[in-house]
Amino acid sequence: MNTRPLPKAVLYASFAAVALAFAVQLLLPPGTAIIHGCGGVDYNVYRAAAQVVLGGESLYDRALTHSPELGFTYPPFAVLAFLPMAVFPRLIGEGTHLVISILALALVIGRTLEFMGFRRDRALVLSSIAFSIGAVNLEPVQSTLWFGQLNIVLMALVFLDLLGPQSSRWRGFGVGLAAGLKLTPLVFVPYLLLTKQWRAAATAALTFLGTIALGFLVVPHDSVKFWSSVGQTTRVGPLAWPSNQAVEGTLARIWAPHDAPKALFYALALVLGGAGLLLGAYAYRRSERLLAVVVVGLVACVVSPIAWSHHWVWAAPLVVWLVVKAVPDENAAPDGKSGPKTAWALAAAGLYLWVFVWPNNQSSLSFDRSMEPASIGVFWLQHGPPLLRDAFGAWYLYAYLAILFFSWRSLRQKTPA
Repeated sequence: MNTRPLPKAVLYASFAAVALAFAVQLLLPPGTAIIHGCGGVDYNVYRAAAQVVLGGESLYDRALTHSPELGFTYPPFAVLAFLPMAVFPRLIGEGTHLVISILALALVIGRTLEFMGFRRDRALVLSSIAFSIGAVNLEPVQSTLWFGQLNIVLMALVFLDLLGPQSSRWRGFGVGLAAGLKLTPLVFVPYLLLTKQWRAAATAALTFLGTIALGFLVVPHDSVKFWSSVGQTTRVGPLAWPSNQAVEGTLARIWAPHDAPKALFYALALVLGGAGLLLGAYAYRRSERLLAVVVVGLVACVVSPIAWSHHWVWAAPLVVWLVVKAVPDENAAPDGKSGPKTAWALAAAGLYLWVFVWPNNQSSLSFDRSMEPASIGVFWLQHGPPLLRDAFGAWYLYAYLAILFFSWRSLRQKTPA
């Protein structure tokens, strides 16, 4: 593939994103901004889980921190990856996790830029790191870092796997490994089947089964307990919590205090998830592999029973992709088509603002605020009639629908390679 230097406008845009990130983080309420330190709530759960296993205790029988709502919800294999956390002091571990997450996001963004035809050089590396720091202003990234979550690392495993060399024998390994840590990346297996990537699909499935087998080998009791109750969501959290931006979360808020019809959830998940998978396959056939992977990553957020806002980190590479699409090509011929592309610029700005860190006043919120130190994200708005409020609160779900529609419009105009 022919490569070209990164346009200076992209490099300058990444530097502007860093400056804006620092300015915004300074203005956020104390105890919410990354610049003031991280809460590390979920990191503490991972660390406590590792300590429990090392101590020979059961992993799923009790809460692992001071809060009774916070138990371990990941597959048993995940705790094996968390064992190093039990060794490091908490603050050092949290800092290391923060750095690893930023670097993982830089790798994702770097691969995004490379896939768009830019040469891997110093400018691309600098821009990748700058964009990854600037992405702190995106609420999914902000929340992932603040809580000490695993989402960026999981995205990087899938992203670097599926957007690596297509001839690699290891294609699918990253997907299977990520699914072993958290089940949602399994959605990429049907995507691989739809795109006839048979070997990668088999590798992903076998790798995932290997993580299950390793879990049974090391922690057999916990493995039996987890896999015998894998469909339960009670230990994950309340479905109706405002930051659950999945389909089932939206239905749970609309139907609260009653249970939403399961049949309706399955129908919507099938339609919306199927549309995303088909669009991903469509993008793949038109040589938009990057867009395909991002869309399927978003499918996992939509169809999961619980997809907290910090699961939607796939918005970060998508925003960068849109920004680059909006930048004029410095090497293009002066044919009138090399200027700024307004539609792409508007799409980038719209998605950025849609998932921006918008702090809200919690004084009017009716639910228990002890679990959320900050109401960051526009979905926290709790105003208006209940039905309208609950339906309107599905901001990320509506972003997903918009992404599907505009991606489809764009792909229709692209000639298959």
